Amino acid sequence: MRNLTLPGANVKRIVERDQDKNRNTKKPAETLRDRTVQLAFEHGLLTLGCSKSTIRISPPLCITQQKMDKGLDILEEAITIAENCI
Repeated sequence: MRNLTLPGANVKRIVERDQDKNRNTKKPAETLRDRTVQLAFEHGLLTLGCSKSTIRISPPLCITQQKMDKGLDILEEAITIAENCI
């Protein structure tokens, strides 16, 4: 399984993790989080921005490997685009 890292939010496997601060500025990455959540939604993945810089994903327990991979691909793409836009 992949590790996706976003300053302020670390999505590892299918669990929520929180690193409340941007690594460089030590401030919450709210703008980056919000942009990532919006981009993921536009590409068909529903996520939830919570806290100041956390992205929560909540897949069903009966998810297939194919759908999980597609969701992670969408999230990875959204993070990449959001990082380049901000």
